[in-house]
Amino acid sequence: MSRRCGRCSRSRRAQLRPEEQRPRVELVLSTIVDTEVCGQILANLAFHLAETGFFPEPGVMVRDVIGALGAGELSKRLPHVFIAVPRAWEVELPIDDEPPPITIAQVIPVSEVEYALWKSDVVGFEQRFERGLVDAADLRRLG
Repeated sequence: MSRRCGRCSRSRRAQLRPEEQRPRVELVLSTIVDTEVCGQILANLAFHLAETGFFPEPGVMVRDVIGALGAGELSKRLPHVFIAVPRAWEVELPIDDEPPPITIAQVIPVSEVEYALWKSDVVGFEQRFERGLVDAADLRRLG
């Protein structure tokens, strides 16, 4: 059973004409912690995106994806998720050009403090992860 997420926020909007087809997006969560909650995070995000029709483009923040799971202190410490281009893996995107093209997006759990930083400085926020200043795969981090 999936609980509803809170609000979705985005750093930029993509305007698509109806005749344009969006790519199929595979959501990937990288973690150094092997736990059942990882699958639950992705499932809750996928259910929320399907229910709202919200497209997971890079730069999007989805609030309360983890917070809504009731996953103990993890839900309190890293309640939201950020959708990013998976630059650390150096994957050429899209993975497949066939209609619809297939691409991947990295799901990064974030804290309230990180959410506030994202709201005030999207580029600076993204650079923290790109430069390795924050380990996006460490679900034990404080955020």
